[in-house]
Parts: sequence; structure tokens; C-alpha cells
Amino acid sequence: MALTVNWSEEARFQFENIIDFLNYRWTEKETKDFILKTEAVVKVIRAHPYIYPASNYNQIRKAVITKQTSLFYLIRTKEIYLVSFWDNRQNPTRNPF
Repeated sequence: MALTVNWSEEARFQFENIIDFLNYRWTEKETKDFILKTEAVVKVIRAHPYIYPASNYNQIRKAVITKQTSLFYLIRTKEIYLVSFWDNRQNPTRNPF
């Protein structure tokens, strides 16, 4: 049974910022590709929530969307909660997860 997916305000804000950045710096194709990759990862998470590795922080898991971007999520009883997007090029010690 696939779980429902809910986004934190932070995750939604970060996702929209990534889309805005891609629209500004790249083409519509790259923006669409990122959206499709994100949707594909979320679909996999819904069907198989434990497929991605756990992070070092309190049961939050990390799914790599692209080599530049990861998605952190939490598995709850009946839902997947998307917590945050992360730019993998940042200093990893600054990542709270």
C-alpha cells in the first residue's frame, strides 16, 4: 500500500527556489527534468519507503535526486513527510540531517 506524501513548508519553499533557479540559469528542459526526477523519487518512496538509506539524524532518510540535490524525508505511520531539499555541493557539516 502506497503512503500519502505531505510536504513541510520548508521543503516546498526549497523546491520552489530550486525551480526558480533552474528557470533563471538553465532552460525549460532542465527544469522539467528536475521536476520529473523529483516526482519519480517521491513515487519510489511512496511504494518502498525504506529503500533509501537512513541519515544520521533521528530516522530521517536521504534520497539523491540528482548529483547536486538530495531530498530528506521522514516515514510516519500513514504518510511520508518530505522534510527538506539539500544542495549536495554545500559543506556537509552544515547539513542538519
